[in-house]
Amino acid sequence: MAKRRQKLQSQYDLDIVIPVYGQSDLLARCLASIEATKDDIKTRLILVDDCGPEQDKLKVVYQSLNGNSAVIRNAQNSGFSRTCNTGVDRGNAPLILLLNSDIEFKPSCLSEM
Repeated sequence: MAKRRQKLQSQYDLDIVIPVYGQSDLLARCLASIEATKDDIKTRLILVDDCGPEQDKLKVVYQSLNGNSAVIRNAQNSGFSRTCNTGVDRGNAPLILLLNSDIEFKPSCLSEM
């Protein structure tokens, strides 16, 4: 029988886990859309870099993140599922959203969800 893991009290309402494999331009647009639509929801971004291409460009994107963000860099390519699980394990908010980096949010979509 699987046990539910107890999470620590979180200061965030929602952890947004984004597996990253290159595509810095898409990631930058995704992050901008999150910032523009989160309203009063306390979110934390958890980006998990899976050793993909464009590391120099991604570094610039990572440096633009605010303090409510975490970037985890895998030592080697772990594949999509493990990369997602790494991010989920790092979170402790009551809600977790797994998000691909090519998604762009429309206004108010987070509060509507």
